Amino acid sequence: MEHVKLIEKLEGYRRRNAVNHGYINCDLYRLFYDRDPELITAMRAESYLPQPNRTTMIPKKNGKMRKLSFPTGKDKLVQEAIRMILECIYEPTFSNLSHGFRPKRSTQSAIAEIETWKGTIWFMEGDIAACFDEIDHRILEFILRERIHDERFIRLINKILKAGYFDMQRNYHRTQTGNAQGSCCSPILCNIYLDKLDRFMEQIIERDTKGKYRRQNPEYTRARYQYHKALHNGSDPLLTESLLREWNKFSATDRFDPQFRRIRYVRYADDFLIGIIAPKSYAVELKQQIKDFLQYKLALRLSDEKTVITHAAEHDVAFLGYILRKGYGKHNRFQNRPFDPTLRILMNTEGILKRLREHGMCTASGYPIGITRLFRESPQDILQYANQVLRGLLHQQSGCYNFSEGWRIQYIIQFSVAKTLARKFDISLKKVFARYGYSLRMHYKKRQGIHSLCRPCPLPIICKAQELLLDRQIGSDIVPTAYLQPGQSAYRWLLHLR
Repeated sequence: MEHVKLIEKLEGYRRRNAVNHGYINCDLYRLFYDRDPELITAMRAESYLPQPNRTTMIPKKNGKMRKLSFPTGKDKLVQEAIRMILECIYEPTFSNLSHGFRPKRSTQSAIAEIETWKGTIWFMEGDIAACFDEIDHRILEFILRERIHDERFIRLINKILKAGYFDMQRNYHRTQTGNAQGSCCSPILCNIYLDKLDRFMEQIIERDTKGKYRRQNPEYTRARYQYHKALHNGSDPLLTESLLREWNKFSATDRFDPQFRRIRYVRYADDFLIGIIAPKSYAVELKQQIKDFLQYKLALRLSDEKTVITHAAEHDVAFLGYILRKGYGKHNRFQNRPFDPTLRILMNTEGILKRLREHGMCTASGYPIGITRLFRESPQDILQYANQVLRGLLHQQSGCYNFSEGWRIQYIIQFSVAKTLARKFDISLKKVFARYGYSLRMHYKKRQGIHSLCRPCPLPIICKAQELLLDRQIGSDIVPTAYLQPGQSAYRWLLHLR
């Protein structure tokens, strides 16, 4: 059955590659359909030996460096086949609490799950230190044998894990532990390994969840009774208003009810977030339980530096590039009571500005500047690069409460492109906008169509001509001129399809 699904998926890759040759790696397509006899013979005889990976170092947010591996073309083919087989076996049984590197799941699905965590008092931001680099091969092999009984397949995975790597100085290093980041099967092997943590958290949630409802707050009941009594007796309006304000100070339920407890959990790769409705002492105890489980069951370390317990209403929580904040909307007429503010998912504007600064589009204060390295590129290539950056940023932040901040990001990129074009042609910004328009519309020579700068859009837009779903981030992309009315912009045409 697994072989049939594998062939069906590879056939799907072939069809998509026939339409768009950039859909998958060209080496994967060529090697599969050329049927490399040496590779097939080696796989059958179990003499296949994966080559050591090339590695490079990329910077992390905390200033440290992360090792990224690059396998060879043949190894990519084998790893992709392994990934698809493992996905067929494990994907149906993975926990619903895991959202990383899974089909139809993403950071947005994880954040959507967190938005349902009403009444959360404490957040625990969890991070597993060097998770990919410290995965124990023996434990992983034991976990795989629980579901897979083909020893040849287990030995093949073990060969890939122990292939070793060359550092940037071309020195060879053997791999005793770890799962190389950058390989095709690395994400699903990590999910298989950390699925044990998900099951452990499911047991804790089932064990420690208490109570169906919170008990009623006696102070709230007393204040409500006094207010309704004064209102019924026709008391002085000032007294009635004072009693109403006093009533609104209390919660209808006891937030510190010891017989009511809730634990919520979500994981994305090696990062996880736990929402707790319980005293802080329980949160500290839970952190120690997770630390012991990772250390003694999975041979992993919980990062004490990054794993913090935060009060939900007092401090912001950063998770997966978003900001989680409990507060009030300034335009809300009817607000929640002060003791139970609404959980908002906010766009991490500071993080986005930092990324734009790394792309050379703005200064540290967010002032747009020209992109120096693109001065020699064509105007279409400059605009295409800007659209890629803008589309990626806005797609990630599409579900945020403060999505209007996307217009600021669009403004920075728009004027950065305009300044780049002004520097390229040695003209003023006024002449750039006079030539290309405020939305920087450009015509393509090789194909009929108009290319313009993307715009944030908070509503899903279905582009029927391109058969694309543009969800909350794209205002205009590539629209054939035949679909445009005289004087109609591509952006207005797309808005008409809502």
